[in-house]
Amino acid sequence: MTSLQHADLTDDELEQLSALINSRYDDGMGPPLEMVDGLLSAVVVSPTLIPPSDYIPLVFGEDGAWETMEQAQQAMELLMRLQNQVARRIALPLSEEDGASEEHMPLLLLPEGELDGDQPTDEMLEADPFAGIDPDFPFAALWAHGFLLGVDLRDDAFRVLESELDWLTGDLDMLATLSEAATEDDEVEPDPSADQRTPLALRERFEHAMQIPFMLSALNDHRLAHGGSRVPVRAEKKPGRNDLCSCGSGRKYKRCCGAN
Repeated sequence: MTSLQHADLTDDELEQLSALINSRYDDGMGPPLEMVDGLLSAVVVSPTLIPPSDYIPLVFGEDGAWETMEQAQQAMELLMRLQNQVARRIALPLSEEDGASEEHMPLLLLPEGELDGDQPTDEMLEADPFAGIDPDFPFAALWAHGFLLGVDLRDDAFRVLESELDWLTGDLDMLATLSEAATEDDEVEPDPSADQRTPLALRERFEHAMQIPFMLSALNDHRLAHGGSRVPVRAEKKPGRNDLCSCGSGRKYKRCCGAN
């Protein structure tokens, strides 16, 4: 018999968790579940332990008490079950030859397409899975942003890991590119270098997202091969990948001094 703690969240339970998260924010708009899934994925594969006290405030916010103890317990139970679900998903066997299946994929949301106000037919979707969907829809942006938030919680450890895994910097840069649509700020001066880049189209985003399970699996295998938790050599503290550069340029660190 499967215990509740080891059972995947149902659609109703995911909606409950989303509602509990949103209830913690004055505008009723907390982090979407896709972003939370990305954050928890980083927590699971982190080379060093990230305790709940570090990442829970990124989900439920830092201010204000729960209305009832029952509500608080329900929220924490659902979040921990989602984290366990993410960990089980990442641990599933995965091979380049077979490719990633639906069960390997993180929680990535894609809207239903519309053509002249109607949903595409099954025949249309078979010919084109993206029929009727805005080609500029920022697929996987929220997940990538959540994952990078988790990376920033243990930035020193991940920087050391980048020196050990020669492919990791490229994968993190890919996630940073995917996340840009989720981190736009109208109050920040536009990044001149970003303006020269062609935004990723939906199909390109989908192709990049299909590589996420392989990155997570490799990071998890590496973590387990090194005892599950290591104390990294302390690296010089640097801004996070999506932080503004400290030089005052108004550009993101990764596209300014961090590009050197």
